[in-house]
Amino acid sequence: MIVYAAPPHDAVRTVQCQCGWKATAEPDSPSDYRATMARLLERWLGHVDPPPA
Repeated sequence: MIVYAAPPHDAVRTVQCQCGWKATAEPDSPSDYRATMARLLERWLGHVDPPPA
């Protein structure tokens, strides 16, 4: 479960899982919140449910 996702006004985009996993990214631009968070959420989904080997 995601326990933290940075709001649009934060300078550094962050997604954090309840297990302690965390991903951060510097946004390309302030208006790029949606795209940056989509990439971080995709990484989180891979962390939670990794693809079969």
